[in-house]
Order: sequence, then C-alpha cells, then structure tokens
Amino acid sequence: MIDDNFAINQLKELHETINILTNGSETLIEDIKRLSTESVEYENNLQHLTETVSNLKVAVEEGHCVGEALVQNLKVLNQDLVSLQEKIDDIPYVSNDGTIVWKITNIRDKLGMYKYFNLLTGR
Repeated sequence: MIDDNFAINQLKELHETINILTNGSETLIEDIKRLSTESVEYENNLQHLTETVSNLKVAVEEGHCVGEALVQNLKVLNQDLVSLQEKIDDIPYVSNDGTIVWKITNIRDKLGMYKYFNLLTGR
C-alpha cells in the first residue's frame, strides 16, 4: 500500500511536471510565432525605410542639380540684362519732329539729392 501511494504520488508529480513543461512549450511556441511575425514586420519596415532613404538621396541630388542649373540661368539672365542695359544706353536719342529728347541718368540719386537740398533750404 505504501509503495502504491508512493508510486501514485510520483505519477501525480510527474503528470504535473509534464503539464508545466507542456504549457511552457506552448508559451514558447506562441512567443516564437509572435517574434517571427514581428521579425517579418521589422524586415518590411527596414526595407521600406531603406527605399525611402534611397529616394530621398536621389531627390536631394536632383535638388542640388536644379539649384546649380538655376544659378547658371541667373548668371546668363544677368549677363543678358547687362547687355540690354548697354544697348539701351547706346541708343541715340534723336527726334524726328524737331523736339529735343533728354536722357536723364541716375534719376534716383538726383531725386534723393533734390529732396536733401529741399530739406536743407526749407523748401
């Protein structure tokens, strides 16, 4: 009888241990599945971020190229503006009807001096 009770108790303990190990292994299997799913999600996120960074690099490089092209275009436009100003300055002011045509240069400076003179003289 003692040996039977001892054997029964040992079997109960063994059964409890097997249940604990079974539950633990089920938990580990669930954790493995969850970690595997998270790993796939992280891989996808990493791939997406890598593509985004690559696209941003291309966009920045294109932006630099556009900026350089704009600088070159501004230089050309400035040269054209200087050339047009020289052409305008070289145009002779001839009247066909006998009236005299005056060319006034630096009008802003002259108006500024006129205003300053008026302030000094009280006009």
